[in-house]
Amino acid sequence: MSNQTVKLSIGEKLGYALGDVGNAFSWSYISSFLMLYYTDSMQIAPTLVATLFLVTRIWDAVNDPLVGMLSDHTHSKRGRYRPWILFGAFPLTVLTALAFYNPTSLGNTGRLIYAYITYSLVVLAYTAVNIPYTALSATMTQDSRERGSLAGWRLTFSIVGAMLVAQAGTYLVPYLDTTFLPGQGYFCVAILLGVLGCICYFTTYAKTRERIEIKQETIKQPFKIQLQAVLRNKPLLLTTLVHFLVGMTVYGKMAVMAYYFKYNVGNYGLLAVFTIVMQLSMAAGSMFSPWLSAKLKSKGKALSISFVGYGIFSLLNAAVTPLTSPAMFWILVALANFCHGSGYAISYAVIPDTVEYGALKSGVRSEGLISAFTSFFNKVGMAIGTSLTAFVLGALSYNPNGIQSSSTLTAINIIMFVVSGVSAIAIGILFLAYKLDYSSFEQVLKKLEEK
Repeated sequence: MSNQTVKLSIGEKLGYALGDVGNAFSWSYISSFLMLYYTDSMQIAPTLVATLFLVTRIWDAVNDPLVGMLSDHTHSKRGRYRPWILFGAFPLTVLTALAFYNPTSLGNTGRLIYAYITYSLVVLAYTAVNIPYTALSATMTQDSRERGSLAGWRLTFSIVGAMLVAQAGTYLVPYLDTTFLPGQGYFCVAILLGVLGCICYFTTYAKTRERIEIKQETIKQPFKIQLQAVLRNKPLLLTTLVHFLVGMTVYGKMAVMAYYFKYNVGNYGLLAVFTIVMQLSMAAGSMFSPWLSAKLKSKGKALSISFVGYGIFSLLNAAVTPLTSPAMFWILVALANFCHGSGYAISYAVIPDTVEYGALKSGVRSEGLISAFTSFFNKVGMAIGTSLTAFVLGALSYNPNGIQSSSTLTAINIIMFVVSGVSAIAIGILFLAYKLDYSSFEQVLKKLEEK
């Protein structure tokens, strides 16, 4: 393996970051609107939705190691990971659209079966694109600071994509529902976002380069050997725990955001405003994260500070609403998500660094499997978080499109702010144990070069 601490051009960083816009056009749309679509449009009971999410996302998580291994062992003139992005983009577009197609001619059981099939397929398609996309960053450069910058670019553009998704889901869906194709507004928007997403993925394929040359014996190892190497990688295990907690709480929060503004606030249109404030603040935080990491000379300390800040501001946010204290509400939203954006960007910036650490400790290098490992536990967290959210709504007799009980409204507020706040503080404290700072990482690269 050659040590290539390449300084990436703005064009290549932009090209890579556009891939996460494509991810947002599929996954952010699903995370933000699919649960509301299932309960309020397809009229599937929340408890059934909860079971659906639990089953299909565990299935999704199981696919991650398989895709990681397959992409690690892909050999082509296009590289190991870029071909997956190129050829996976169109199937992901089609399946995302089908997940939001409302089969009105089917009965209750038929609609539930349709939801199981389409959702199971779309999460598989997303895994086939996203795992190689995440692994790609580790092959572009070995410069830890450049990787931090790349993660900041990635998250910033992901946020831009999520903002566009929020506006489309809030305003364009109802418009298309009533004027273009009645009852199929979500489906029409999914097609539009999918086409744009394909353009983003194709740009990522065209503008990025896999530079890190890996000796075949370092990746052609039995799965058991690679898994043992992963389990001995302490920085990776700690990073994985963070991604599990983020998946459980952040995606539970994303699933309930639409309910919060529709029922607690009583102004569904404010969801778009909230998303703009949240995502712009996260974008600012993600661009701030490389500076904070460099100032502290440690991504670990920077992540800890960021998540503790996010947790404190999020807990304060639970005490106010945009109706009772609008100025304070929006200020706290901005501060919380600035911190969240910083911490979230760093949580991805540390993943490629753990690749080199693992290669030094075990002699086994597997970007795809490491990306899959973190993604697996992130998706297990998602499965638990979104399913628990749906189970809670079902247990509290959620009334689709009707008046909600005070206990239901309280539960929505707790999921929205308190759960994520407590979890963020826990993440910040736990990550103080991450010791792979800039100095120690440079030593890792030096020892690898000597080998």
